[in-house]
Amino acid sequence: TMGCQCFKAEEPIQVKASTFMDTDDKGEPNKVVYGFRPEDGKEPKKLVFKCTFNKKLAEHPVKVAWIAQDTKGVAPENYEVVAVNFPMVMEQITSKATLPRDWPVGTYRVDVFVKDKLCKSEEFTIANM
Repeated sequence: TMGCQCFKAEEPIQVKASTFMDTDDKGEPNKVVYGFRPEDGKEPKKLVFKCTFNKKLAEHPVKVAWIAQDTKGVAPENYEVVAVNFPMVMEQITSKATLPRDWPVGTYRVDVFVKDKLCKSEEFTIANM
């Protein structure tokens, strides 16, 4: 018998791949990194987070929040440094964060929300290398 696909439960939205990148002096994504230096996110340079979802999210708004978890008291714990909203998403988003100054050394994370639900958290560090 032919199985009817009409009532298949919708596959939950997931991030299937994600990566951090640094940028060149013009703020264009340059190479994949596993951590940043304080100056990597100082204008015009940016911290870049790219992620790919398991399906198109056309009708689901996405928010990417850049969170300072622990910067040894420079920012409050779990402080939202930058939030980027994506009203229309196909399968991939590229979120960039920049400050007018060096980023404080510490631990950070990027939270990806789909329709206000946390879909992915990805930690990263900023350190003097």
